[in-house]
Amino acid sequence: MATEGPSARGDEIASFWNIVLAHNVGFIVNLCRKCGNSNSWKDESAQYWPVVDDEVMEIKGSDIEVRHARHMYDTPKYHIRDLEVTKGTKSARVFHVHFAGWPDCGVPEQAGALKAFEHLITNTMETL
Repeated sequence: MATEGPSARGDEIASFWNIVLAHNVGFIVNLCRKCGNSNSWKDESAQYWPVVDDEVMEIKGSDIEVRHARHMYDTPKYHIRDLEVTKGTKSARVFHVHFAGWPDCGVPEQAGALKAFEHLITNTMETL
């Protein structure tokens, strides 16, 4: 799934993870660099995933938990996280692929950065 990240307003984060579970999404591609919790235009997405290994994020207003199982790839520009999403008795493994180097309100200056990200996604999908 490639989507705009949820904002921190209301129950958008809970709705986001409910959609992931309902549609058996196994791969999330995030191109948003900045994350925040204000209503500023600069805050493109709320922090909707846990950051460190074994961290569990309880999603406000729901019975959903997201656990950061492990970092599979971690550089300043690119991250691949192995997440476990649980709601009640349902549990799903979700890979969160993040292009943290995507420029705010723009596109990468060099096509090579996007091509490298595409290659990283393809290689990850092939090894799973």
